[in-house]
Amino acid sequence: MPLLSHMVYAYILYDGLDGGDLKCPVKSNQNNVLEVYSTFFQTVAEFKGLESLPTSVKFSEEHDAEAFLKNQAKWHKGCHLKFAPSKLLHKRHLSCESASDQQLRKSK
Repeated sequence: MPLLSHMVYAYILYDGLDGGDLKCPVKSNQNNVLEVYSTFFQTVAEFKGLESLPTSVKFSEEHDAEAFLKNQAKWHKGCHLKFAPSKLLHKRHLSCESASDQQLRKSK
């Protein structure tokens, strides 16, 4: 698997806005850093499945949580928050409502 450079890892969620300082889960006091990266990948996959990515992501499908851990991937807190579980839950809810509306229109 080709690895991204540290610089690219640092900007995986950079969308051109000033997101403040870069945060690195590896440097935090968390003892479950691999889980942080794994959860991020799962959330990104679910947003993609809903065709509703909140911002572009600049890594390929070949990259995974272990590669991010090894390279100490960083992100702007503001950019990372766009992928928060609560945001995903909201998108799922909107997607379900949209599907229900389409079903109602078809049945009329």
